[in-house]
Amino acid sequence: MTQNRVIVIGAGNAALCAAISAHEQGAIVTVIEKASYEERGGNTFFTGGGFRYPYDGLPDIQQLIPDLSVEEIKKIDVGTYPHKSMSDDLLRVSEGLADEQMVVTLVENAFDTVNWMRDYASVRWVLMYGRQAYEVDGILKFWGGMITEAVGGGEGLSDSLFSTAERLGINIEYGSKMTKILTHSTGAISGIELKNEAGFKTMESESVVLAAGGFQAKYGDKLSSDLDITYRDPHSFGIRAEASLLGASIAAETVSKDSKFSGIIGLRYRDNGLLINSLETETNVRPIFADIQTYLTYKFTDKFHLNFLGNISLNKY
Repeated sequence: MTQNRVIVIGAGNAALCAAISAHEQGAIVTVIEKASYEERGGNTFFTGGGFRYPYDGLPDIQQLIPDLSVEEIKKIDVGTYPHKSMSDDLLRVSEGLADEQMVVTLVENAFDTVNWMRDYASVRWVLMYGRQAYEVDGILKFWGGMITEAVGGGEGLSDSLFSTAERLGINIEYGSKMTKILTHSTGAISGIELKNEAGFKTMESESVVLAAGGFQAKYGDKLSSDLDITYRDPHSFGIRAEASLLGASIAAETVSKDSKFSGIIGLRYRDNGLLINSLETETNVRPIFADIQTYLTYKFTDKFHLNFLGNISLNKY
């Protein structure tokens, strides 16, 4: 029987899971990663490694984390996160724009997927004690639906998936950029064209999985960063303000008459007390966050600018 050949573009969590799953189904798999070996991992490496999935209570969490001790179980309350709650959350945060059938597929398969990642992809899970739990009468109450993370966070998740891929013999081409998807005259996939330091080459395959991430790499072969922020360049004086039941913000910007100096300053305040008080469990936790940010620019010439970025924050729990 002829084995199908699958090429996966990217090497983050989604890409490596796709590659490992294709190998599990008997395919010959190659992963194309634009970054070098040292910079591999994509956005996954920089995340906290937290995962959201529906669960019906402690037995589901014990299935995912079988090494929870008796003492740990006595001191935790994981609650529940029904399928409907996860579906509602996805539709809410997407402001109703999420494809409903895709939401159904995601929610129905999420719990089985994280179990598969543990059993087949060797990813170990732990409870998110630090970020998703607060103590009430000696019991740690988990909230928010996302209560587990990969051991080692995003870096640990990435390392586990790469180790599994390498153990399975999946070929990973580092420093390689896909430049074109190739097709037969019928329109069916026939492979890809890629570029690496040796030049251009083609690879044949019956399937190509695109999982290269959600934003472009602006620095050649270097990984982009979520910290690559473009700040506003004020052209006139202005003030903006927003307010809600959870907080408020105000920002002002100005520019000098000769346009050499410009500045932006913003103040934000958020009180999650109303949100916490809406939970069924009583607690004395009241997260309050406030910060002041400023961004000042002086333009000596069109090519030489001096910038100052300042930030002061106060976080209380």
